[in-house]
Amino acid sequence: MPSRWRQRNADNDQTICRKETGGGGDCLFYSIAEGLASGGLVDTDGSPYTVPRLRRVVARAFVGRTEGDEYDEKLFRERMDAFVALEASGEQWPDEWSPLAIMEQDAYVDTKGVIWDTSTMAQKADAVEHELSQCGNSHWGTAVDLELLEDALDVGFIILSQQTGRDDIHFQLAALAVPAEGESSARSVDTSPSPKMRLKSLFSAAEVPRCLRTIWQEDSRQPWPCSKL
Repeated sequence: MPSRWRQRNADNDQTICRKETGGGGDCLFYSIAEGLASGGLVDTDGSPYTVPRLRRVVARAFVGRTEGDEYDEKLFRERMDAFVALEASGEQWPDEWSPLAIMEQDAYVDTKGVIWDTSTMAQKADAVEHELSQCGNSHWGTAVDLELLEDALDVGFIILSQQTGRDDIHFQLAALAVPAEGESSARSVDTSPSPKMRLKSLFSAAEVPRCLRTIWQEDSRQPWPCSKL
C-alpha cells in the first residue's frame, strides 16, 4: 500500500485495505461484483451480480432500455454524441469498439469480427449495447459505467486513488478491516486483516465510517452525498 495511504490508516481509527479481484479489462466490474457479494446484495431474481451481468446492466442503461426492448433514442444520441466527439478529437480512445464507425456507417464490424446492420438508429443502439456488454478489453470501465450502475443498482461508489490523470488505471476492491463476528474492536495498520478481523466493503448510509467521510471531504472538497449513500 502506498505510503500516503499507510499514513492515513495510521491517522484513522480503522484500516483501509485493498483486495485484488481480477483484471483482463474487467477489473472495475470484478471489484464491484466482489463488493456487492461481500455485503449480500443480489439481483432481483436472487442471483449474484457477476461481471457479465454488471456489464449487461451498463449496456442496457447506456442506450436507455428499461423494461422490454424499447430504447431512449434522445438519451442514446446525446451519449453517443459525447463518445463520438471524444474519439474524433484525436485524443487516445481507450476502447477497441468505435462509436464513430457505428454512428456514421450503415454496417459495422464489431470487436469479434461480426458485421452488424447499423442503417437505423435502433440498430446502432443494438450494436452499442452489444459492444458495451462484452467482457474483456473491448470496453474498459469508466466513470460513465459507475454512474449508470449507481442509478441502476441504487448504490453509491467511493473511488480511492493514489494517483490522478492517468489512463492505465487498475481497479481493486477497497475494504475496511472490522472486527469479526463476536470480536471486540481492534486497530491495525497492516494491509491485510488479522484472523480476528474481516474485510467489509458494503455499507448502508448510516454505517459508512467517519474515516471514509473524512477522506471524501478532504479529497473531493464536496459535502458528504448523504442523499445517495
